[in-house]
Formats: sequence, C-alpha cells, structure tokens
Amino acid sequence: MREPAIPRLAAAEAALAALLPPGAAVAAFDPRAPAPPPWPGECAGPGRVAPARAAEFAAGRAALRRAMARLGLPPAALPVGPGRAPLWPQGVTGSLTHTATLGLAAVAPAGGVAGLGIDAEPDAPLPPELWEAVLRPEERAALAALPPEARGQRARLVFVAKEALHKAQYPATGRLIGFEAVRIEVSGGDLRAVFVARTGRFAPGAALAGRWAAAAGHVVAAVVAG
Repeated sequence: MREPAIPRLAAAEAALAALLPPGAAVAAFDPRAPAPPPWPGECAGPGRVAPARAAEFAAGRAALRRAMARLGLPPAALPVGPGRAPLWPQGVTGSLTHTATLGLAAVAPAGGVAGLGIDAEPDAPLPPELWEAVLRPEERAALAALPPEARGQRARLVFVAKEALHKAQYPATGRLIGFEAVRIEVSGGDLRAVFVARTGRFAPGAALAGRWAAAAGHVVAAVVAG
C-alpha cells in the first residue's frame, strides 16, 4: 500500500529544510502524481524521454516553482545548460533532485551562498559491486571499520553526499567531477567533502560542509559552497 503522499512529502521538506542554512526555501513533489508540464525551454533530455524520466523531471520543476514561491519569487523556467546543470534565474541559486517517488528542490538568494547542492536516493544499501566505482580507497577502508550490516548504508550515504557536492561546486567551477575527486567524511549527521585534487578555485584539501538525514524512505544530503 502506498503511504499517504502529503505527510511523506511534508516529512521530506522538513528534513531537507533542517539541513540548509537560514534563508533557503524547499519544496517536494511526488512524481507519481499529476504534475504541470515543463515550461518552454525546459527539457528532460535529448531525444525521446522515457515516461518515468519525464515524470521525475516534471516533479522536480514543480517542486522548484513551489520553493521559489515560498521564497517570495515569481515562477520561472529552469532550462538545462552545459553538463545538464540547471540555468538558474538571476539572483537565485539552488538544486534539484528526483527519484521515482520523490522530487525535491531547494533555492536561496544567490548573494548568500555560491552554490547549493542537494541529492536524495532511496534508503537502501548501495550494491557492493558499485563500491569500487563510487568510493575512494580511504572511504572503503572506513567501511571496513563498520559492522557488516552497516556498510551498504554508509556507501549509499557517501554516494548521495558526492552527488550533492558536485551540484554545490559546479556554479563556482563549471567543472564536472568524478567520484574519485572528493573524499567524504561522516560524523553523526554532519558531512565534510574534501577535494583530493584542484578543482577550479578549490585547492587539494579544501573542504565544503554538509549535512544529511533519512526521511520519506530516502537518504537526503545537502552541501553548501560559501
């Protein structure tokens, strides 16, 4: 049985809002619910897009416009730019994430932060066959120190944190980075994303702070670039 959408979305919004700095606004939308169509200039991908992908894309844009309204901003289109990164309206920065059952958006005034990154994934262990591709050697060593039953969940969290970090750094660097370019350190609900190699203005050893939470059946992470 599907859980009630409104309480689930409200829980996701509350969890995400708690991860972000003051002044940010968030919103959630269920991709399984009817969503307004994307605006002109918004495109889910090149060529023919699968219905599930189109539904997730529309949910993300619907959540975005809700979040903008909560920030007191008029709705606006969010086209896709180079590297599939959103082209944010003047004076606004933010981030989107969507899965088959949850679309989330976060927006903030551009003067407050240089970049904002969020990501969400279903709260399930990351399959071990993906660990080598996602995790650096030191991150795999950190997994070995955990009880076996906790390792897949931690690997999933590291994956989500790296996705959020990529979105946070992109406005400042314009660079696509791989999983190997950053190391994630976890301490309770806090994250520290450490650059391993120079990435734009971020020198090796530079770090961005983030936070994470579990809500609405998902692992959610947020990273902010000041």
